[in-house]
Amino acid sequence: MHMKGTAFALALIGAAAWGVSRISTSFADRVVVDPETTGSPAPEAVTELVPAGKAAPNFSGKLSNGAAFSLSAATKTSPVFVYFIAESCPVTDAATPYYNRLATAYKALGLQVVGVINSDNPAGWIKSHKPAFPILADGKYKVIEAYGVERGPTSVLIGKGGKIVKSWDGWSRGYVQELGSLSARALGKSAVALDLKGAPTQVEAG
Repeated sequence: MHMKGTAFALALIGAAAWGVSRISTSFADRVVVDPETTGSPAPEAVTELVPAGKAAPNFSGKLSNGAAFSLSAATKTSPVFVYFIAESCPVTDAATPYYNRLATAYKALGLQVVGVINSDNPAGWIKSHKPAFPILADGKYKVIEAYGVERGPTSVLIGKGGKIVKSWDGWSRGYVQELGSLSARALGKSAVALDLKGAPTQVEAG
């Protein structure tokens, strides 16, 4: 089911996700998706996630912490984990504490982490979930569509140099573990043990 409906049913647990908030904010309106130095084609809506080994579509904009972000600039120095957030999605809400733990552990090793949310006004979500990483507001779905994201949460690991290492549609204990292992490998570090108690063994997505 396509993300651009006002809401769509959760694939596994039957709740609404990707509800759209169109409240304009100063930083949300400046999100730009372009090929820049990643070498990716001009962005357009796609129907599947960008595959491993392909250049990650570049995007830039002002983050929730006030910092300017450019993927192409970030991947010149280190790998980047992009966490796609579905606002008002119970599955994403359940997954976020686990990805917060991963982000905290691997940021200490040099991984850059940024969240992308389908909202122009994510202040409420940020207050409720206290993400361990800054958020890019993408209420116009520019980044979401460029990456072919249709469900939340979706995770994308981008290696130093700007190519997709792997993407994960939905989440599970195994997905979080694999993301951690591949992040460690991309950083040239040892994997970090994470507390994944309560994480589902089967993949869930909104």
